[in-house]
Amino acid sequence: KESRPADARPDSRVLERNGPASAVLRLASMQRYGRAVGQALANAGLARIHPLLAGVAALTRPEDSQAAADLLGCTATSYREAGYYPESKALRYLSKVALEAFVRQGSVTYEERALALEQLVVRVLESGEQEDVLQVALGYAKYGQALSQSEGDWFTSKRLASACCHIRTALDAQSLPDSSPEPLFQSVDFREDLSPAVFSALYSQKRRPVVMRTPEGTHPAWGFKELADHCAEAGLQEQRFEPGSEVWANMTPHAETTLRGLAQALGERRHKWPACIEQTDLVRRCPGAGDPEHDPFWDHPSIFVQPAGSRCGVHVDGAHSQFAQAVICGRKLWSFWPLNDAQQLRWLGRRDEVRLELLPEEDGSGECLRRVVCEQAFPDLDARQFRRSSSQEISGERSSRDMARRLRLDVEVRAGETILVPGGIPHQVTNLENTIAVSQNFIDIHHASRAALTLRWPLHFYRLAEFLEAEVKRWRGTHENGNGWCVPKK
Repeated sequence: KESRPADARPDSRVLERNGPASAVLRLASMQRYGRAVGQALANAGLARIHPLLAGVAALTRPEDSQAAADLLGCTATSYREAGYYPESKALRYLSKVALEAFVRQGSVTYEERALALEQLVVRVLESGEQEDVLQVALGYAKYGQALSQSEGDWFTSKRLASACCHIRTALDAQSLPDSSPEPLFQSVDFREDLSPAVFSALYSQKRRPVVMRTPEGTHPAWGFKELADHCAEAGLQEQRFEPGSEVWANMTPHAETTLRGLAQALGERRHKWPACIEQTDLVRRCPGAGDPEHDPFWDHPSIFVQPAGSRCGVHVDGAHSQFAQAVICGRKLWSFWPLNDAQQLRWLGRRDEVRLELLPEEDGSGECLRRVVCEQAFPDLDARQFRRSSSQEISGERSSRDMARRLRLDVEVRAGETILVPGGIPHQVTNLENTIAVSQNFIDIHHASRAALTLRWPLHFYRLAEFLEAEVKRWRGTHENGNGWCVPKK
C-alpha cells in the first residue's frame, strides 16, 4: 500500500503560490519525487525501465515535472499495451508524484495548473479505491473546480464537478449500513401499447423497466433463414461471454464473421422505433448526432444474433443511457439487480477502474494526447467465490451472493416484444432460444442530467452534455412548479 506524507492532500497552503509555506511545499514535493525515482531505480524487478528512469532523474527542476509526468505517462501506456503491468503501475505512480510537484510550484499559468490537476485526479484514482485514496482525489478535484471557477473557466469546472460526483458515489458506497438495501423496483410491467406520456411518467422518471408489444412494422419479421439470405456478406466480429474477463459485460472478441442486409437497412433508419422512444430520445436531436466525435451511439441500432444458452455478464449501459431491445425471433431472459450506484459498489462488487492514458502526437511535436479511460466490471454474481468482504450477517444471509440472488428480478421477453431498460440499472441477458434482436441506446429528459455528468467525465462528449443540460433547463422552465415538482404547466 502506497504511503502518503502529510502534505499529500491539497489544502489552502497550495494556493499560497509565492509565500514561504508554498516554497517549503515545493521543495518537499520535489524531494519526494527524487526519492520515488531513486527507489524505483533500486528495484531490480523494474530493470526494464531503469534507462528511462535514469534520464527522468535528471529532471530535477520543479518546472520540468510536467514534462517528466508526460514522459512517464506515455511510457506507462505503451508498457500496459505490451502487457508489462508492474512497470506500467510503477510509471503511473511516478507520474502522479511528478504532477504533485508541478501543481505546487508558483511560476505556472492557470492553464498549465488546471491541466495538471485534471490529470492528477485520475492518477490518484489509479492507486486504488480505498477511502484515503478517494479523499485525496476528491481534494484535488475540488481544488481544481474552485480554481477554474475563479478564472471563469466553466468548461473545466463542469468536468471536475462531474469527477467530484463520481468520487463521492464511491465514498458513499463505503459508508452504507449493513442492512439489506431497498430495491428500486420489484416487478416489470407488460403493456400492449405504450405512449410517450405514459412511458415518461410511469417508467422513465421512476427508473422502472417495461416490456411492450412491438408495434406492427417496427422491424422486419426475419428469422435465421432470411438473415442468411440477406446478410451473408456483411462483416462483423463475434463476441463471447468470458466470466473471468475484465472487459465490459465480460464479452471478449473472437473470430471474424459476416452479415449484411439488415444492418444496412437499420443504419439507414428505414425502420423506426415506437413513438415512446422516437419522440423522447434527445441524442438524435443533438446537432452532433451520428458523428463519432460527439455521439457515443453514432453506430446504433445494433443487431444481436445469438445461439441458445449464450449470455453476457452483468453490466450497466454506458453514459447512464437507456436501452431498448426488440426481439424479432426467439426468447430472452432478462435479469435485473435494481440498485443505485452506491449500492452496486457496496453489495454487487462493481469496480470502476479509471486510468489516464497518454499517446504522443503523430506530428512529432512532442505533445501528448491525453485520454481518461473508465472500465466498469461486475463479478459473476452466480459464482461460488463471490462473497462479501465482511463476515457480518445480513438478514440471515452470509454472503452478497445470497443477497444478489434474492434481489434478482427476472423477466422473459419473446419475439414480437420490446423491453425498455432504465439507465444505471445492472442487468444480464440469457438467450433461451436462438435469437435475433435489434437494440438502441437512448437518453430522455429524465436521464439527461445524470447522463451529462458522465458524458463530461470520465467520458468526453462535451457537445452532447451541453445539449442535454440545455434541454433539461428548458424543460424545467415549462414543467416545474414552485415546490420543485415537475408537472405540465397550462
